[in-house]
Amino acid sequence: MAIFVRIPAYPLFVKTLSVKTESLIRGFWLVCPRIPVFIIYNSPKKWYHKNMNKKHRHTLEAIFKTPVQSNIVWTDIEKLFINLGSRIKEGSGSRLAVELNGVRAYFHRPHPKKETDKGALVSVRRFLQNAGVKPC
Repeated sequence: MAIFVRIPAYPLFVKTLSVKTESLIRGFWLVCPRIPVFIIYNSPKKWYHKNMNKKHRHTLEAIFKTPVQSNIVWTDIEKLFINLGSRIKEGSGSRLAVELNGVRAYFHRPHPKKETDKGALVSVRRFLQNAGVKPC
């Protein structure tokens, strides 16, 4: 016997469930710990492509383009992180802690320029790959 939980595929539900759903699953797990619980997402497409506008899609494609570009504005990357549902914490100075789907990375905002350099862009690409984000 197994329990299947079907929830819609939204950015907030990828790794963490809503409080109500999580409490229901935990309550059931405490009563019947040997019955496995499977979570099924309704969307056959990637969840993050549905909520993206054209600007975010172009930024994501530019991040994954080879050879690595050096003309991507850092604020566009931050807006992409926010659109994907990541948590951004401000650090000291220009430091940022970004968490997406349980993967955490630390970045520095470029200054005095607004464009991201190639090394930071490779780090952003690696972070997004580890978080399970890919372009269309």
